[in-house]
Amino acid sequence: MNFVHPTLALVGLAAIALPIIIHLLIRRRIKPVRWAAMRFLLDAYKQSRRRLLLEQILVLMARCALVGCVALALGRLLFGGSAGAGLGSGTRPTSLILLIDDSLTSGAGDALARHKSEAARLLSELNPGAGDTAALVTLSRPAEGVVLPPSSDIGAVRNIIERLTPTDASADLAGALHEINRSVLAIDERDRPRVVVAVLSDFLAGSVDLQTPLTALMPKPDALLFSAPRAEGIDNVGITSVEPLRSVVTGGRSLASSNQVRVTLMRSGPSVGEATSRVVRVLTTREGGGSETLAQAQARFEPGQRETSVIMQANIGPPESGSRASRVIAATIDADALPGDDGVHRVIEFRDSIRVAVVAPRRFQQPTEGAGLDRFDAADWISLALEPIAQQVTGPRADIETSRVEPGAITSARLAGFDAIALCAPQSLDQTGWRAISSFVDQGGLLIIVPPAGVSVHLWADQLASFDLGWTVGREAKDFEPPQSIDASTTLSPRDDLLSLVRPELQELVRAVGVRRALSLAIDPDRRERAVLGLADGSAFLVAGTPSGETPRSGRGLVVLFASSLDLGWTDLPAKPLIVPLVQEIVRQGVGVARGIWHASAGTIPPLPTGTSELRSSEKVIETGSSSPITIAIAGRESAPPAIRRSGVFRALDAQGSTRAWISIAPDPRASDTSPVAPSPLRSWLGAIAPGSAATELAVAEHAETGRGQLAEAIGTADGAKDRSFAFLLAALALALAELVLARWSSHARVSTDPLVASGTRAGTGGLAA
Repeated sequence: MNFVHPTLALVGLAAIALPIIIHLLIRRRIKPVRWAAMRFLLDAYKQSRRRLLLEQILVLMARCALVGCVALALGRLLFGGSAGAGLGSGTRPTSLILLIDDSLTSGAGDALARHKSEAARLLSELNPGAGDTAALVTLSRPAEGVVLPPSSDIGAVRNIIERLTPTDASADLAGALHEINRSVLAIDERDRPRVVVAVLSDFLAGSVDLQTPLTALMPKPDALLFSAPRAEGIDNVGITSVEPLRSVVTGGRSLASSNQVRVTLMRSGPSVGEATSRVVRVLTTREGGGSETLAQAQARFEPGQRETSVIMQANIGPPESGSRASRVIAATIDADALPGDDGVHRVIEFRDSIRVAVVAPRRFQQPTEGAGLDRFDAADWISLALEPIAQQVTGPRADIETSRVEPGAITSARLAGFDAIALCAPQSLDQTGWRAISSFVDQGGLLIIVPPAGVSVHLWADQLASFDLGWTVGREAKDFEPPQSIDASTTLSPRDDLLSLVRPELQELVRAVGVRRALSLAIDPDRRERAVLGLADGSAFLVAGTPSGETPRSGRGLVVLFASSLDLGWTDLPAKPLIVPLVQEIVRQGVGVARGIWHASAGTIPPLPTGTSELRSSEKVIETGSSSPITIAIAGRESAPPAIRRSGVFRALDAQGSTRAWISIAPDPRASDTSPVAPSPLRSWLGAIAPGSAATELAVAEHAETGRGQLAEAIGTADGAKDRSFAFLLAALALALAELVLARWSSHARVSTDPLVASGTRAGTGGLAA
């Protein structure tokens, strides 16, 4: 037996004394007055004394019982279950596990402040002296057991909760449940305390992933509490992505480097059905500090439109620190209800020029001006496409530079300083050369392979197996009669398409190109590699892939293969206008993809270049919100690098303190959705945590009382206790009716039916009441 609200119960039970005190005070006020007929009344009183005393006692008992029943109903007396069930008493202590949503979504309005207040009220019910403990698990991805296993230092847990601030990651309730299963509930049943799990969240769409089923807690906790889902959403507009259309910008002959930046915004909340707009700004850092605006545009939402994009032209000048440096840009909008997603950083690498090694045997006589087209080989066509402007032109050097390298001279040292390799004579490479090229690709280099024209059996294709690409190359070429045309359509997303910037013009340019011979390329359907360009019969003409099947943006190099040799006997592509934009775009975009766009969402493990020893938040971060310096040691870790929950820009440093790469971390776009979630699927999703638990349904539906005895109520319910407050209210009502009848009966008030008495009363002589 226990009370949910013991204070109210004690005050109510103490109020039982009020009827007794009032009864005694009334008796003391009665003063006896003797008069002539007193003797006859005393004789009558002595005869009915016992009956009158019994009547007074019954009325007093009814009044006291009435007050007591009301007190027990307000205090919510629980019967049944374990003896002494309740906090700070009984045979088992209580372990409260708090799961607090500190994700990006919790920064909307006062959500996190309310969660912390609710957690503090729940903690106030614990009694450390009776063995009660508390644990804290934060839900921002990946979920972290901040205080786990539970601690008896309730004050320390409260202080940690007070210092919680919203991160930039999404919520990870499934990961939190895994942490609890692993750390708390996997204890022998005889030693396990009563476990109460409380999930504090608004359960907006950004914090809920209904597509990811939750794992049931095993064994099932004794009680489960949930915050009430927020019934209404919050209006929010957030930046979900910032994509420079080129991650490597070159200067060369340009006075300033121009780069297009695509900014995507998403909105949610009650006002989605209305038209609105946001001003988007692209900023970068000044060399002397501060920031400057590179571009500004208006992003518009039509009624009902949730996502929109705007492309801006950002003129990025070269950094003063050298010919190869990184520039940090940020897209920002005005702050709204969720400021955490109002700014996203990206890093653009600036170079004076891109250096390409054209690997092919040198010829004693190079083609001269006016020579026949048949005198040009694949290496000549590649060089001409990359440097179409004559070398005699004075002024700044070209933004793409080519150098002819002998196949027999290929070593890792010889390839140092190059950004890309155009391998036009793969049959001439020895094992040393293949190992050097493989190491070049592994370090983030671009490899373009052009099949040789004068080879019948292409044994060199076997060497590509060591790259573990998503496609294989046949040893023999197949002929097409009539020539096949090139199909410029693609299923690749713009993010993975090397030719995304020139794709709209390709449809017109490919019409004039015919392919007479090509190697067969078989693409693994289970890998993400797809043909960049195909032939009319469905076969591949140009493919691109990352070694080991990693995503093209992983920074582990890129291999691009032409199925046809750049020879007029194989295809007339070299003599067509398509050759220049095609080869240039492969190099410009491919270098950035191979080098790696070091970018990740908050809450994930960022890609790291080889040799990274430490991650350090950059002093070049454009401030879009408050952030503290972060340093993460990478070297010597036995486990994987930790996930980063804060957005910003980080430097990947090697053991010597040199910068290996700049890594940008963006807020998780999934957490920007502040729309409400329908109650029915949400309850079904949450119900999987503890199937059949009555406390789950009660706490999801009723949350107003959290912190005011709800923890004790949950424990009492978990121990099998029954709430009898309604029964006591019915008893109080019955006692109130009984007291009314007894009070009327014991007063001996009667209305006389004697006509003489009645007439006397009307005549003013006064009526007597027996």
